Amino acid sequence: MGPQGYEVDQKGRVVVPINSFSDGDPSAWPQHSNCVETDATVYLEKLGMQWMKERGECQQDKTYILDQLPEGYVYWARPRQSRPELALTLVLERTRRKKFLAVDAEGNQDVFKELIYHLKTDGKLERPVLEDSNMDWRAERKLLKNHLTRVHMQHSFFPRLGELVLWYAEPSNGEIKFHWQTQTYQVYSAKEKKFAGIPTWYGGVVTQVPEEPLNLHDAIVETNKGYALNRSGFRIEIFPDPNSSNKNMSTHYKYVPLSQIRPLNFWSIYLQGVRSTDFHPSIPHALTIMSSFSMLDKYYFEGIWPNASVLCRGVYLGAELLIPGDGVRLMPLDRDGVIDLKRKVTDVLVIDSIEFRFMECDANLQSPLLSQTTTARLIGKVYTLDPKLAFDSSTPLTDSQITKSFECTGMREYGLWYLRHEPDKVTEVSLDHVIGRCLESEYMDIMFDNVALDLDLVGIRDARLFGREADERIAPGKQWFCGDNRLEQLGLESINGIEHSRCDDSRDPRMNRAIMNIINDEAVDADHRDSKIVRQLGRAHEGLIGSRTGYTTFDSAGKHSSMVATALGGEATPYVNTEPVENDEAEDGDVGSSREVAPSTDSGDELIVVPMHKRRRQH
Repeated sequence: MGPQGYEVDQKGRVVVPINSFSDGDPSAWPQHSNCVETDATVYLEKLGMQWMKERGECQQDKTYILDQLPEGYVYWARPRQSRPELALTLVLERTRRKKFLAVDAEGNQDVFKELIYHLKTDGKLERPVLEDSNMDWRAERKLLKNHLTRVHMQHSFFPRLGELVLWYAEPSNGEIKFHWQTQTYQVYSAKEKKFAGIPTWYGGVVTQVPEEPLNLHDAIVETNKGYALNRSGFRIEIFPDPNSSNKNMSTHYKYVPLSQIRPLNFWSIYLQGVRSTDFHPSIPHALTIMSSFSMLDKYYFEGIWPNASVLCRGVYLGAELLIPGDGVRLMPLDRDGVIDLKRKVTDVLVIDSIEFRFMECDANLQSPLLSQTTTARLIGKVYTLDPKLAFDSSTPLTDSQITKSFECTGMREYGLWYLRHEPDKVTEVSLDHVIGRCLESEYMDIMFDNVALDLDLVGIRDARLFGREADERIAPGKQWFCGDNRLEQLGLESINGIEHSRCDDSRDPRMNRAIMNIINDEAVDADHRDSKIVRQLGRAHEGLIGSRTGYTTFDSAGKHSSMVATALGGEATPYVNTEPVENDEAEDGDVGSSREVAPSTDSGDELIVVPMHKRRRQH
């Protein structure tokens, strides 16, 4: 035995044992046939001597050798091309950066797969969703927070980014009014005091929203603004076919004022009197996605095995974006809790939270599925106009209570409101029960001369039935398509002329991961190379007399896009709208999901009333 209690081999070397566990990974080994695994004795001796010296236990008359290489490490030899008898030796191993349990198609951390894996291990789990290694997630944090704050402060009838709308492109010389003789909605000129005909309606997606504040008057007629239309109006792209690979139609866009835009949910009203064969193709394209949804910003995970749920900051339901605070109109129900369209719409749910649920989770790290089934739920208090359905029919809400209960203004004009259930209870509903956002009574009165909650009820039903027949992405026997994000839900490859995610040929996942490794202080030399960050050649400036004290390797990061600059901790360059360049090409389009998503099971479940409880929220 050696002086430290270690064994001595036949050659008199002290054998230093090491733990076999390491971060080594055989997948990092070269696959080239020129590389041959060779004897690592020399390397083990050098490491053994260095390690014992580092520990202060080395004795001059002793030779040390490690008993083995760490697990996942190997000693390779590669013959030189000029002199094959000489070999270049090297040790290959996994770098010191954090190893993920699961990765997605781009090699990034699959956070939700790992959370489900830990849920099975722990049995119960509550944890915020953090994707620190994902550049897209990091870059959008501040932008998304500011955007949702702005949306929260706007009126409900304002079109939101990513929503589908009805719009017309002809210069507006008046306002949209109902023509009683023809029973159609036409453009009416107050100046000429006559109707100018039915406008050509298009289905489009909102890709930019105004930088200038708007009000209800702007929804009626175009008003003079301090900025040009490309800053005071909405940028709308014509919506292509989500079932087709041809997306050329989305290259056609226009900046239009709010007065030329209407919610897509009211399509059957504004298009009454127009034959369906005369619809612009973008309208049936838009109706195709009415039975689809996608979640916005999944931010908190909680569950008890085998089920889990993720809190989200919003949900794109068909054409609309719904966020906490919105009031949503609910489908009328019969006494058995079944949807009955013959009844009057009386109930509104004010969203408190939005959940995306996983049932029968799949913790197998090799499986592409997260769970067997998924569904979305809206949770909040329900208010009703029908005293027969109220918890206390003798006590309607006061004006003060209405103001506190609804964030949407003008709700008093709809009638007397009552609590649907006990004050300490909340209700959760499936997406099947939701008609759409509840709009301000002033807007409804001006647009339709009718303050009612069910004007678009039949149109929503017909649109969803059409979507379930037309959307080829809906699995057989299912009623909803769930997209990983809004653009996948819409089947778009680009927005604002910029290709997104996996449709972007210039996207470099390796470079993005390298940049994130640098930001997260997990970088190795290869990351500095893969990050493609321009670094100054020559001697290091830092620490030299007369050098610039603020020098960092990120000085040239400004040459990257604003998304990269934001991810690196800088300020994103604000997008400045340019004058529109109209493009005339053909039409159509589709894109597939990169992950197999379990089919949604939203299918008209009964309303569920549960006790109100304090939920751990992360903002």
